[in-house]
Amino acid sequence: VGILQDTSDYVVKDFRSTSKGEEFGAVPYGKGLVFVTSEFSSGFLARKDSWTNQNYYELSSIKDATVPYDNYSFLEKMQNKDIWNEIEHTHTHDGPISFNSDFSQALLTRNFEELDTIARVKYSRLQLLLFKKNGEEWVQDETFNFNDKHFSTGHGAFDNSGNIVFASDRPGGMGGADLYEVSFKDGKWSNPV
Repeated sequence: VGILQDTSDYVVKDFRSTSKGEEFGAVPYGKGLVFVTSEFSSGFLARKDSWTNQNYYELSSIKDATVPYDNYSFLEKMQNKDIWNEIEHTHTHDGPISFNSDFSQALLTRNFEELDTIARVKYSRLQLLLFKKNGEEWVQDETFNFNDKHFSTGHGAFDNSGNIVFASDRPGGMGGADLYEVSFKDGKWSNPV
């Protein structure tokens, strides 16, 4: 009964109450946010995920977090200006994404585009990609590769020490999806623990 009487200094409410699709995984980026949405799909014709019959997830952004909606013209939408394009998007699920504290690195979860040889389903496994900012361009760091088309790796985040924590259903875990940590030392990534 006591817990029901507790109060909080925080209020939870809808940020974008009139969105046309699912939105989740919002993270700060500059003065705004980058988030995952199913509101639209890349290109002129929206592709649907055969498992959910919804549009594939895309990354979108809000330039100023105090203004929840950016207005885009029909032409701008046709040109994918409403999609966060700093990292090239795919025609599968893109996101969620996370950034390190100075926004110089990003971790992006996306689907493998290859057929899973065990489940025999295309796009069924996730991969986690590390990107580093080089001037205005994001470049994939190929040395970060803990992906395998036989299991999923994704939903990464940076801790305060620069280590990366991610979820994976790789063999050798406790069961189902587990959390793993890797660190970068002496020019290479440690084994997942």
